[in-house]
Amino acid sequence: MWSPTHVQVLVKRAQGLNVKGKNGTNDAFVTIGLGKEKFQTSVKEKAEDPEWCEQCELSIPEQGNRAEVVLKVLHRNFMGGDDFLGQVSLPLQDFDVYEKPKAGWYPLGCKPGQNKTEYRGELEVKLGFTVRASESVGGSVADLSKKNKGSISSLNKVAGNIGGSLLSLGGKEKKNFKKIAASVTRKVEKVGGKAKKSVSSLKLNKDRAGLASLPESSQWGSE
Repeated sequence: MWSPTHVQVLVKRAQGLNVKGKNGTNDAFVTIGLGKEKFQTSVKEKAEDPEWCEQCELSIPEQGNRAEVVLKVLHRNFMGGDDFLGQVSLPLQDFDVYEKPKAGWYPLGCKPGQNKTEYRGELEVKLGFTVRASESVGGSVADLSKKNKGSISSLNKVAGNIGGSLLSLGGKEKKNFKKIAASVTRKVEKVGGKAKKSVSSLKLNKDRAGLASLPESSQWGSE
């Protein structure tokens, strides 16, 4: 079974936020927390409906089924502590790890322990899951090892096919070599026969020339 080790959180934008800054705007940013890890977006200054389109990757803790991604929207305030605008908690168990990630709008709520129900705006977020190989994650490493073994087996099969092809090619080459050798032998024999005939003709012509150059006494003997 595929078991994700990390969650990727994409913070896209917000709308309908309560105003804490001047001129009906906010210097807004978002914090994303999962377990002991925390990430913060950049600050969008003087924004009514801020857009970030920023992503972070957080490791899933051991109690992954009970873990929640907590997103808080705040207004930066240099005069004191940052002003709380709203937050949303996304339990990981509510998401299908096999489903293609898609963005969704989530309503912002009040701080934990409070029962305020006024509208605080919405935050558009997209969650996706991934696997990062690590020795501490036994299940993921085991899955990756199985995949690697499968790949090695496939390579061995390919190597076997290549070997069979080479053997087949070797048989064909042997037959072709025999044909070539036989053809070369016949050509050599033909050339040899022609050479013998040429040598015989040459010797005969030389003998005739020699006889023609002899004096008559040498040709027929002395009387």
